[in-house]
Amino acid sequence: MKLKAAGFNIDGIVFSSCSDAMSRSEVMALAAFRAKQDYGVYFDRRIYFGDGVWDKQATQSLNYEFVAVGDKVEHEVRVNHFINPQAILGKLGIEEAERQYA
Repeated sequence: MKLKAAGFNIDGIVFSSCSDAMSRSEVMALAAFRAKQDYGVYFDRRIYFGDGVWDKQATQSLNYEFVAVGDKVEHEVRVNHFINPQAILGKLGIEEAERQYA
């Protein structure tokens, strides 16, 4: 619901939510597991966008990259909003995905 409200097309995207597991890190790990199990996809990078300290802690426990959204949590990689996905992807050094938005 949140992704759709933010303007993301989630058709065909594997994900999990708080309805699937108790802790945030379990939810995140489950999404990666589902991607591998359902589609045979394994990611070299896992990047999590979050706005709370608990988000940052969960990414650290799983060794995921973290992007702070807004100004509620201190982190060196930060975005204020998702208005310009091309700029965000460029900031993360994701060249191939960046071309999709060009």
